Amino acid sequence: MNIEYIYDEKGRKKSVIVPLEIWEELMKKRNAIKKKRDVKKYRGIVKATEDIEKEIEELRDEWERI
Repeated sequence: MNIEYIYDEKGRKKSVIVPLEIWEELMKKRNAIKKKRDVKKYRGIVKATEDIEKEIEELRDEWERI
């Protein structure tokens, strides 16, 4: 299982050939990491704001009301 590089006419690496076993293992690791940081489920919970101090104050008020 060797990784092979393809070079251009100036000797610079342009492409790589990766054995399928290595590629599949890399994709498994990539997908596991991607699932851990999936923020789509949090969409809409936190909103971006320009006045962060005001936003913090409003959030504190919400917690104090509960």
